[in-house]
Amino acid sequence: MTNLTATDAFEAEEKVNWYRLRWKIEEFFNTLKSGCCVEQCRLNTATKLTKMITLKSIIAFKLMYMTKMAALCPEATCTDVLSKIEWQTLYCRIQTTSRLPEHPPQCFRQ
Repeated sequence: MTNLTATDAFEAEEKVNWYRLRWKIEEFFNTLKSGCCVEQCRLNTATKLTKMITLKSIIAFKLMYMTKMAALCPEATCTDVLSKIEWQTLYCRIQTTSRLPEHPPQCFRQ
């Protein structure tokens, strides 16, 4: 499980709790790879790569958060997760329009 030592029950429990997060970490990297297509970027400097991964990590987190919200609270609107500028930008991009709806879309409906 780990190469870290545990000298008492508290430390052992701490290591187990870390291990429990492993699946969430795997889920995050899967979202980063598949949902954000991070592996398709071909950047030639560490600075550019760091900036791109930082931005895509925020997007991946929001995607994971919206997925959880959809399961727990399907009546929620996108403003429960996204800022006004975020949902408006996404709406215009996805709908290929510059015309915004009167109200934020209820983006968690199935």
